[in-house]
Amino acid sequence: MISETFAVPVKRIVFGTNSYGKPYLAIPDNSSFHYNVSHSGDWVVCAIDDCPVGIDIEKIQPVQLEISRRFFAREEVEFIEKAPSDEQRQERFFAVWTAKESYIKAIGQGLSHSLNNFSTVREGNVEGWRVFDHWNWYLKAYNLDDRYALAVCGQKSQVCETVRVISPDDIIRYVLGDPRQQNIH
Repeated sequence: MISETFAVPVKRIVFGTNSYGKPYLAIPDNSSFHYNVSHSGDWVVCAIDDCPVGIDIEKIQPVQLEISRRFFAREEVEFIEKAPSDEQRQERFFAVWTAKESYIKAIGQGLSHSLNNFSTVREGNVEGWRVFDHWNWYLKAYNLDDRYALAVCGQKSQVCETVRVISPDDIIRYVLGDPRQQNIH
């Protein structure tokens, strides 16, 4: 996408990272191109926007829910604990976790930002408009696979309206310049 957007050969693209490890596009230099990546299990995901954006995906697996009492805001803990079944509590835990991670990644501060100083839950939901540190942010959750939780955080209400699934083979063919790669556009 960077290659096509900026008409730059893939081999000339250079990435950098800020002091917290958040990646950014160094060459071609363009301050209006923001992206973030995450991976877990079978998935690698990427969010792209013209404003800061963060994305997180996590495989839903058994976790000790006491972690939420230690690291999450009160509203988030209540949201998780009020779920009617253990399976739903696990799902809610990962919905909150990915929403928090996506915000922290959007601001580019990693886990140096305390997780219990802000709540992603509002009116029993992790999606929607939030104000964190005096800035407007929008959280959106996706269901790519029932075994995973995925959240994106951006500064626009229409953050990541389009989702495209691209196979690893298509990416490899594109990078290698294979003319059969007609699926990525």
